[in-house]
Amino acid sequence: MPKEAFTDLPFQPMLDSSPIQLIRMNGFHDDSSATPHRHDFYMLCWTTQGSGRHAINFKEYDMQVGRAFFLHENQVHQVVEYPADGWLILFDDMLFQRFLNVHPQQEQSGILDYFNRSPWVDLAHSTLQKFNQVAELLAGELKQKADLEIILHYLSLLLLYTAQQYQQTERFSVRSADAELIRKLKTLIGRHYKTEWETSFYSKALGVPARKLNDTVKTATGKIVPDLITERLLSETEALLAASSMPMKEIAYELGFNNQSHLAVFFKKHTGHTPSAFRNQFHK
Repeated sequence: MPKEAFTDLPFQPMLDSSPIQLIRMNGFHDDSSATPHRHDFYMLCWTTQGSGRHAINFKEYDMQVGRAFFLHENQVHQVVEYPADGWLILFDDMLFQRFLNVHPQQEQSGILDYFNRSPWVDLAHSTLQKFNQVAELLAGELKQKADLEIILHYLSLLLLYTAQQYQQTERFSVRSADAELIRKLKTLIGRHYKTEWETSFYSKALGVPARKLNDTVKTATGKIVPDLITERLLSETEALLAASSMPMKEIAYELGFNNQSHLAVFFKKHTGHTPSAFRNQFHK
């Protein structure tokens, strides 16, 4: 995702230069997390004690015991209240890409999907115990400055456990034969959603008939291609409205709408709010 998309939003880097950082939430506080910001890293977090609240792409979620969240690079994040205890794992794109090289079926799938507007899963008690055990082991390895290959294995375990738990709660799954097609489609939408809103563009680019492409997406996600484009447009619209001072007319132009009125109709149809009302809510 282009980092320049969120013009006025602060950009939060990792706490130091290492490719992975493990943080215990017990007593942890970071003032910069209290306001909406973007990450230049990925984050897996879960709560072990108490409760808290945070927002991902301007949608607020409860942080409760056993609930795990996955945040992508460049998503908008804000911590309203930290829980009493839990774990935050921050890791860079290099580590995430190495994970995907070994487990390519996980890319743009389930909880690791950028298009996923419900980026959390409640872990079974036995899975939560495994998470906590792996976190303790990972903390020990990081303290001893273990080889990065060993660190990656611990991170991979946690990501695979999270993905597996999430898949058990989902009605839809991507067949291995279709996974690569879905991944390519979502990558294309991420690049062209501001200018290309028709299924025919993606159908031609992928060399798949439009009807077959929609059927494949429907089977895998319960949605069709225009739904994925709409979700990506909504996510970007929300970010620009809430986190920038860009005038409505410029936002409409930036996202490919003919004028401000067309943007307003689109936004209200899919969210129930006018763009002005949504922006005022966050600027307050």
